[in-house]
Amino acid sequence: MMDGSICRFGGKSQLDAAVDFLDAHPGQVAMITIDIGGNDVVFCTDAACFDQALATMDANVATILGRLRTAAGPTTPMFGMTYFDPLLNHWFAGPDGEAYARGTVTLADRINAHLVDDYTAAGAPVADVAGPNGYAIDDFTIVPSQWGDAPRNVVNACTWLDIGCVPGSVGSFGDDANAAGYQVIARNYETVIDASFAVPAAPATPAAPVATTAAFTG
Repeated sequence: MMDGSICRFGGKSQLDAAVDFLDAHPGQVAMITIDIGGNDVVFCTDAACFDQALATMDANVATILGRLRTAAGPTTPMFGMTYFDPLLNHWFAGPDGEAYARGTVTLADRINAHLVDDYTAAGAPVADVAGPNGYAIDDFTIVPSQWGDAPRNVVNACTWLDIGCVPGSVGSFGDDANAAGYQVIARNYETVIDASFAVPAAPATPAAPVATTAAFTG
């Protein structure tokens, strides 16, 4: 996103294009949603690389959010998200694959914890795409599926991502959602956006005292 080495937009990096658009449309952007950071860590194969990649991700996310905030102004809401786990299809490759899948969730949880901290530091509420109302990446409850009985998180990944899921095999790699998966992501954004824009209920008006009369006879 920052240097344009993977994706470009109009001949610019995605970040430069976004900043230019915000500069050209002051006060016209209602909100910013962002999903970024995964490419900093996805290619690591050892613990030392992963730890360094997390630090790089933190720095890059802070830079991206800082530039967007400067361009958008102080009042434009920004929203981030946690990540799904595209490596859960390893579960189908026997006991070693199951152990590998569990390990990827541990790493994904670390990534997401960093992202939550990064977004929170920038004042951006976070859509919990990884959570129980999204991809549920920590939920290893066994459920039936078209791939046989498998953990709920694995079935969700196979259903909502562009990965290949083949019983008895690692399957094929992918790291994007499919149409149904993007709907899941959108619903989680919708939840946090609705909460952010909700108007607090006005305090209840105290009830007026009820006048009472009493008649005395004697």
